[in-house]
Amino acid sequence: MARKPQQEQPEGTSREKIISAFMALLAERRIEEISFGDIAARAGLSLAQCRAEFGSLLAVLAAQVKEIDRQVLAGGDPDIAGEPPRERLFDVLMRRLETLAPHKAAIRSLMRSARRSPPLALALNAMAVRSQQ
Repeated sequence: MARKPQQEQPEGTSREKIISAFMALLAERRIEEISFGDIAARAGLSLAQCRAEFGSLLAVLAAQVKEIDRQVLAGGDPDIAGEPPRERLFDVLMRRLETLAPHKAAIRSLMRSARRSPPLALALNAMAVRSQQ
């Protein structure tokens, strides 16, 4: 029987490994097809460790959104503080797009799933609103 090629396991804390594994899986398939077992296997963790960190897939996604927000806000240029609001907003939007670029496939997958699932779309909307406050 042929062996599956071993997938690269993410580095970092358990939490970071789970988020990274989830985003990698999301780039490959729809959120409806992802289980905590899949995430645990990809992250190289036990199911118990995954469940101890996150209660749901949406909680994993919310943690990713929060991390993206943190990276965007931390990457700000202090010299832009004196610029007009339009320039500051443009700067923040460009930083967000740059930060999200590595996750394009996962975001596309999520958007396709949201079109078929109004509850998912509603949850994503709530995360987006929270992110923009």
